[in-house]
Amino acid sequence: MPIRRIAANDPWFEAFESAAEIVRATTGALVAACATDRLPYDLLARSKVFQARANLVLLEVHERLDESFITSLEREDIHRMTTSFVDIVETLTAAVGRMDAFGIDRPTEPLRQFLTALDALAAALAGVVTALRTLHPAVVTAACAEVDRLAAEVDEVYREIQRGYAMQHADARDLLRWKDVYDRLERAAVLSFQVVRVARHVLMRHS
Repeated sequence: MPIRRIAANDPWFEAFESAAEIVRATTGALVAACATDRLPYDLLARSKVFQARANLVLLEVHERLDESFITSLEREDIHRMTTSFVDIVETLTAAVGRMDAFGIDRPTEPLRQFLTALDALAAALAGVVTALRTLHPAVVTAACAEVDRLAAEVDEVYREIQRGYAMQHADARDLLRWKDVYDRLERAAVLSFQVVRVARHVLMRHS
């Protein structure tokens, strides 16, 4: 077993878990919204609630950092881990915002597949934070590898959607609207690598 230098109940882990839970709640809400034939009229408003919750977690982290002269984790790691989760929520909310602006109110099967893959990725990101509490190299490494695997699956779904753009959207304007939405969703998946990088850096420094 590794020598522990940070307690498993360290409050910074609680902040990370709160942010990760908001990401999972956001993706879960989007999956549920797409389960029907028509998107909820207030989906953007609902998404903004998650964004506000994420920003509040980030604000609380910044306030605690300002009040703390010494921290158990490196200040940069604390900031990067929290902002990575917040950025994911903001990117997902931006994608919903584009759907709202473009008048997209009917989910497509490719959108459902994309969001389902993102939801699985969000669950894996929460798993990274849970694993990080152990500071056990094998546990953290396995959790990070799961994120890498699921992020690759999201990328494959994205590429499959790209290959079918022309068949799914004959109208050029419609194609560009959906491309904007999917690009933002893909960006949310890419941001997951930031969480993994921070987790691996924390493991290297403290395990």
